Amino acid sequence: MVADVGDPRQQRARDIQHAIRNVLYRYWDPIGVAGEAPPDEYDRYIGGVYRLLIQDVTAAEMTKHLRSVSPEGFEVSRTRLAFVVKKLRAIDVHIGFVV
Repeated sequence: MVADVGDPRQQRARDIQHAIRNVLYRYWDPIGVAGEAPPDEYDRYIGGVYRLLIQDVTAAEMTKHLRSVSPEGFEVSRTRLAFVVKKLRAIDVHIGFVV
């Protein structure tokens, strides 16, 4: 079954992806391209981050994940990473269910 374009759950999923994209691009940005590269630069990481958020992992687990997927040779400071994780964990990732 194909979801209707106006499906509120599909729109909510897009909103969640956009929120995660925004945090990764504006705040995580391990290679320092925010404002120079397209906003979808880190889209390949959205799914992994989303899965962890939906599982309500700890800040330490999210930090570990972001460190593990950072491009080789690029590091994000501990302070900035803590800020990024806080921003990510503040995103409401629940779409809701139809009963």
